[in-house]
Amino acid sequence: MTAPLLLSALLLPVAPTVERPTMPRSDASIVAVGTVRDVFTSGAGTQHVKRVTLLEVEEVERGRELVPGRFLYLSTFENRMGPVPTVGAGGHAGYKPAGFRLRVWVVGEDGRNEGLYPEWYEVLPTAEGR
Repeated sequence: MTAPLLLSALLLPVAPTVERPTMPRSDASIVAVGTVRDVFTSGAGTQHVKRVTLLEVEEVERGRELVPGRFLYLSTFENRMGPVPTVGAGGHAGYKPAGFRLRVWVVGEDGRNEGLYPEWYEVLPTAEGR
């Protein structure tokens, strides 16, 4: 009786990727407009890529102690499909390189700012294009 039960447990399919729930924009503790000055990437070429976006803040729509002219560092991640299936969230919906002007929604917790999951930014016209 034990052997068939063990065999059936081993033959069960592996659980698919477990996705994080989408966060509503009302959950953001920071909403700001600014220009991306740099993007720092770790894990390039691997399945799990982490990014930190450096945003020069122009306007603050919501946020604790954030003022125009300061820089905001915010974290995002991406899990890419690879030879070994990953279990976990797929990651944030992309990123934009230096020069893009964005409105960002950020969840700040314990000194760490993470982009709202998964849709964390909106592309805006550049200052010259306004």
